[in-house]
Amino acid sequence: MSNASNWLEEAVLNHFFRNTPTASPAQIFLALYRTNPTDSDSGLEVSGGAYARQQITFAAPVAGAGTMTVSNNNSITFPKATADWTASNETVGYWGIRTAALGGNLLAYGEFRSDTAPNGGKYAVLTGDRYNVEPGVISVILSGRAGQWLQNAIFSHFFRNAPVTGPSQIFLALFRTDPTMQDIGVEIAYPEYIRQLVTFTAPVDSAGASVIRNTVLIRFPIPSTNIGTVPFFGLRDAQTGGNLLVFSPWSIAREISAGMEFSVDPGLLEVGID
Repeated sequence: MSNASNWLEEAVLNHFFRNTPTASPAQIFLALYRTNPTDSDSGLEVSGGAYARQQITFAAPVAGAGTMTVSNNNSITFPKATADWTASNETVGYWGIRTAALGGNLLAYGEFRSDTAPNGGKYAVLTGDRYNVEPGVISVILSGRAGQWLQNAIFSHFFRNAPVTGPSQIFLALFRTDPTMQDIGVEIAYPEYIRQLVTFTAPVDSAGASVIRNTVLIRFPIPSTNIGTVPFFGLRDAQTGGNLLVFSPWSIAREISAGMEFSVDPGLLEVGID
């Protein structure tokens, strides 16, 4: 299981929703930790004894039930320890994916876990030991209400050295049915309807998640006919066609009748990553 760092959360929101690009890392590296790295990148990384982060590569994303996952496709061997990396009663319990061999930014992190390996897959590393990570051990998982295009784009841009240009503009679309990850929802249609441009605030922390909110009032054209209930919305990267980034039900499904304006006040449209 994996968690996104605060840095990655903000980078994704800026790159894909705010037209504020973040460079795609040319290489990424696996780091070993004695304590939990946490979202804020405050874990105790292994050091000394010839320890060095090792390059990690990821296979193509695999879709699951509401998730998208990438796993390492290379066998990773760390240098032989010339001194103890842990005390004899400690273990290398956590991992982190970083953007540089030294320093850099934490992308994602997780705990070494195994149902079959001794000690749950956590080991002390003492003088003379070599620490190995087999293919498929490190997995990064995305879930929630992001479209498949965005999930693939996040993995490509930040984890697989395949840069993706972020959208220059974002548009709010209204849906009669759930768009789902597969972007199969039924978008509303009436003669005056057109998706509306959305701009977002800089990311802020909200209960442990990085969150952006719409900056100005969003107003849809007033319909000349009854539309019915609008229970879902999606954010897309084009005024027509394009890709679905995220989707959600409205907290309250609204009925739109002829002559009624559908609007969203500033700050009420929220996108968050945790």
